Amino acid sequence: MSALYVYLNGVQVNPSALDAKPDEKIGESRRMGDGTLRYYHRAFKGEWTLTWNGIKEEYLPALRTIARLTTSFTFIDYDSVSHTVMILPGGFTAKLAAEKVSPGIKRWDITMVLSEV
Repeated sequence: MSALYVYLNGVQVNPSALDAKPDEKIGESRRMGDGTLRYYHRAFKGEWTLTWNGIKEEYLPALRTIARLTTSFTFIDYDSVSHTVMILPGGFTAKLAAEKVSPGIKRWDITMVLSEV
C-alpha cells in the first residue's frame, strides 16, 4: 500500500486519513418577487480534514506550529494540486487517551481542518 503524503507550508507530512470536500459552493440565493429562485455564485472553496492516529509525542510540536499560523499558507494535496488555506479557530485538536500511554511513550490523535481562502 502506498503512503499518503501531503505538504503543509512546505513540510511533508503523512496523515493517517484525509477527508476532502473540494467543491463547496460559495454564494447566496434570493427569492425574486415573482417567486423564482436565483443563485449568485461567487466561487468554489475546499475544506480538508487531516487526521493522525497514535503519533509519537515528538511529532506534535511540528503540527502544532503549523496550526498556530495566523496567516494563510500553502497546502499541496495528494494529487500535487496547490491550495492556499488557513486553519480557523477550533480547527486543530490533539487528544491523548489513557490507553495510548505507556512508560516513556505518549501517542496522540490529531485532527487538523484546512479551509481554502
